[in-house]
Amino acid sequence: MIVGIIGMFLTVVGCCNHPTNRMQKAWIYCSVDTAQQSLPQYKIENQLFPYGKIEVHDSIKEAVYGNNRAVIELELNRPTPVFIMPIPDSTALLTMSMEFLIRPGDSLELRTVCDTTSFQRMKIAKPELIGARFDDNQCMNLLQQRFPFNKIPRTKAGNLALYKTELDSLYRCKQDFLDSCKNRMNLSPEYVRRAEALFELERYNQLCSAIETNPDSELPEGYLGQIEIPDFLYGSNYYPMAILNKYVKHVIPKPEQHFEEIFTGINKAPRKLRDYVKTLAIGYFAELENPIYREQLTEAIADAKRSISDTTYQFYIDKAEQLYALCGSSLPDSVLTTRLKPYDGQPETTFGEVLAQSEGHAVYIDFWSSWCVGCIMDMMRSDEAKAYLSEKECTYIYLSVDENAEAWENAARKYHAEKNSYLVVNDFKAPFCRFLELHRIPRYVLLDRRHRIVSSNAARPTNHELQKLKRSMEAAE
Repeated sequence: MIVGIIGMFLTVVGCCNHPTNRMQKAWIYCSVDTAQQSLPQYKIENQLFPYGKIEVHDSIKEAVYGNNRAVIELELNRPTPVFIMPIPDSTALLTMSMEFLIRPGDSLELRTVCDTTSFQRMKIAKPELIGARFDDNQCMNLLQQRFPFNKIPRTKAGNLALYKTELDSLYRCKQDFLDSCKNRMNLSPEYVRRAEALFELERYNQLCSAIETNPDSELPEGYLGQIEIPDFLYGSNYYPMAILNKYVKHVIPKPEQHFEEIFTGINKAPRKLRDYVKTLAIGYFAELENPIYREQLTEAIADAKRSISDTTYQFYIDKAEQLYALCGSSLPDSVLTTRLKPYDGQPETTFGEVLAQSEGHAVYIDFWSSWCVGCIMDMMRSDEAKAYLSEKECTYIYLSVDENAEAWENAARKYHAEKNSYLVVNDFKAPFCRFLELHRIPRYVLLDRRHRIVSSNAARPTNHELQKLKRSMEAAE
C-alpha cells in the first residue's frame, strides 16, 4: 500500500557546477500511526536558499508500509542530513525534529522517544535512529547536548572584540570535543570532515549576525577575516548564509543603500558561484522589502531571468519577485474574509473586522501553533519586542493555525497569548494562509497604519532580530 507522507520532502538538487556521484537508495524504517496510517514528517536538507518563504518545497515522497512498520525510501548521491519529526501522540505536548546523517545504501531503524529535560520540563517527542553503521548521529546528539544553542556567547554592550574572543574559545572547545569523539567512537571520515567545516561556517555566520544585531558598534580590525566555503557543503544549513554574508551582506555597510555596487561585485565572484550568488542577492533584497531600490531590483530580476538557466534558481527568482511585489500592497478582500474564532469566547469574526479595530495603527501578526516549538520559544523571548511595539502603538495579533481548539486555548493561556488572540478557521487552508503561501511557522507579518503590507515575512519578536524589526517599523510609520 502506498501513501503520501505528511509534510514536506525537499528533493536534493544538484548544481550544474557541482559534480555528483551516482544516486543510490537508502532506507529508514519506522513505526506507523495505525489510526491515521501516517508517517513522521521529514525533509532532506537542501538549504540552497536561506529564506523559508521563498524556498523550494512541497515535493511529496511516497513510502510503503505494513504490519505497523514503514519504510521511507530515499535516493542519495552523498552522505545527506535528513530532518525527521515524529507524529505527536496524546502524551507529548510538543514534537521536535532531529537531524540524521544518512548515506547511500544505509538501512536504518527509527523510533520515537520522549524527552522531558530539554525545554521547560515539557514532554517532547523526538526521533532516534538505532542500529546505524557509524556513531555519527550519536556524536551529533552529544555535540548538541554539550553545546546547546542557548550557551552561545552573547555580545555585551556591543563589544564585538570580546564577543569574538568568547566565540573563538567556544569553537576550540567544540573541536576538542569532536577530537575526543574521534578517539572513542566509530565516526565516519565524511562526518568528521563535514562537522569541522560546518564549525567554521557556523562561527563565521554568528560573527556576521553579531554585526547586524549591534549595527552601531565599532568593528574590530580583522573581525571577520577570510572564510573558505567548501563546495562539499553546498546545500547544507550554513552554506547559503555564509555565501550571502561573504558576497552580499558584509561587503559594504548598509548594502540596501549600495545595490549597484553589490551587483557589480557579484560579477567578480568565482564563475561557478556567480549565478548562485546573484540568485541569493535577489532573494535577500526581495526579503528586505525596501522600496528604495525597486527599479534596480526589477532590472536585476529581468536580467537574471534572461541569463540564468538553472530551473531551481529560476523558481527561486520567481518567488522572490512575487514576494517583493507584495511590498506596499493592500490585502485583497479574500484575505479579509478569513474566519477567526476569538480566544475570549466571543462569536466567530473575520480578519477584516479584527483589522478594523486597529484603524490608524500599525499591526504585527504572529502566526503560531501550540505544537510549534519555535513559535513558543519566540513567545518566551518576546517581552522587549512587545514593549517596543506597544510604544509605537502597534497592535500585536496572534493567529493560531491549530486544528485542535482546546490545545490552542491551553497554550495561549500558558504562554500569555490571550490578548488579541484568534484561532484561524480551516488552519493552513484559510484564505489568509493561502495568500501568504504559509507552509511553516512561526511567521510574522507587519502592516503599516493604512494596513498595507510592510513585510509579509517580518522580523521575529526576539532580541536577535529586534534591530531588523525596528527598521521595518520605521517604514511602517
